[in-house]
Amino acid sequence: MHAQNFLIAQDAREEQKNATVLFAELAGDLERIHASLDHIAANSTATKVAAVAHNGALLNSMCGQWTEKIAEAARREETSYKNYGETMKQLEATRTNNPKYDSVEKYWKKERELAHRQYHTALKIMHAGRGKFKSVGKAMRDAAAGKKLTQLMPAPEVVLLQQQVASLKTWIADASAQIRDAQARKAPETPSQ
Repeated sequence: MHAQNFLIAQDAREEQKNATVLFAELAGDLERIHASLDHIAANSTATKVAAVAHNGALLNSMCGQWTEKIAEAARREETSYKNYGETMKQLEATRTNNPKYDSVEKYWKKERELAHRQYHTALKIMHAGRGKFKSVGKAMRDAAAGKKLTQLMPAPEVVLLQQQVASLKTWIADASAQIRDAQARKAPETPSQ
C-alpha cells in the first residue's frame, strides 16, 4: 500500500504540474497580447500602422499556437483518463476491507474530477481566444493594408478596430481571471499511509 500511495501522489503531482504549466503559458500569452495592444495606443499615428500590422501577425501566430495547445491538452486528457482507469482497476484488484482503500479511491475520483474540470476550463479559454485572435487579427491586418473594415452597419474603420481591440482586452481580463481561479483550485490531499 505504501508504494501504491507514493505512485498515486507522484501521478497526481504530474497532472497538477501539467495543468499549472498550461495555465501559466496561457496567462503569459494573454499578458503579451495585452502589452502589445497597450503599445499600439501609446504610439504616434505614424508608428501605429506598423504596430497594428505587427499585432495582426502576433494574433495570427498566437491562434496557431493555441490550436497546438488544444491538441496537446486533448492528448494529456486522454492519457490522464486512461491512467485513472488503470489505477482504479488496480485498486479494485487489491481491495480489502481496509478503510485506506476507500480514502485512496475517493482521492483519485476527486483528482480526476479536478483534472477534467481544468481541462474544460482550458479548452473554453483557448477556443474563445482563437476566435478573438482571428477576428481582431484579421481586422488589424486589413487596417494595416488600408482595407475597409466591415460590419453589418457601416462604422468608421478606426472606431470598429478600437471596439474590437477593447473587446479583446475585456476578454483577456476575463480569461486571465478564469485562469487564476483554475490555478487556485487545489488537488485533494494525498491519503495517508
